[in-house]
Amino acid sequence: EEVGLEAAGEDDDAGSAVDLEKGAATAVQDDKNDEDDEDDEDNEDSEAEAAAAGKRRKRRLTRPALGVKSITLIAVNLVLVGALGWLVTEARALEAEEKAIAQVTFQAKQAAEDLSSYDYRTIDADLKRATDHTTGNFRNEFSGMTGSVKPSATSRQAVVEGTAVRTSVESVESGGRKAIVLVYLNQTSAVGSTGARTPSQYTVRMVMQKVGDRWMVSQLNML
Repeated sequence: EEVGLEAAGEDDDAGSAVDLEKGAATAVQDDKNDEDDEDDEDNEDSEAEAAAAGKRRKRRLTRPALGVKSITLIAVNLVLVGALGWLVTEARALEAEEKAIAQVTFQAKQAAEDLSSYDYRTIDADLKRATDHTTGNFRNEFSGMTGSVKPSATSRQAVVEGTAVRTSVESVESGGRKAIVLVYLNQTSAVGSTGARTPSQYTVRMVMQKVGDRWMVSQLNML
């Protein structure tokens, strides 16, 4: 019986050893399976990262082309904006020049007529009106001449009337502050009580200066 017990004990020990070996083998296999699973997950993560990196590279590769298009569009827009700004500036300058020409034409015509007209009966008012069209040194010159015009016109009972038949602007300086104007005049003169009128024609070349909102004569020459 002791031998049987010993044999049974040995069998039990042998079974336990086999069970332990099986358990160890199973544990090793589980560990290996876990490692394989981890490797698979790592591979999947690596593949996902590689795919994402590929997409990023692809986006980087396509960005320069998009950037060139964008820069081209911006450059075109800037050129168009610049051209539009230039056109607007030119249009405004042309409009200002046309406005200046219209103003100086009208005021030069009035000035030429008043400077070439007077009536001995209203001589003071006529000479004052004429002087009001002048400026600068020419104003002083004209004022000096009026001193001799008044007694002569009164003694001869002179009536002189100038009419502008044509006014032409030769030039308007940049900034619209100075202009040169030609005025073609018909003038009639009557002396004494007979009322007979003597016609004459001549042209005056006037330098017009912008003073405030008025164009005034700064120089006058007979042609």
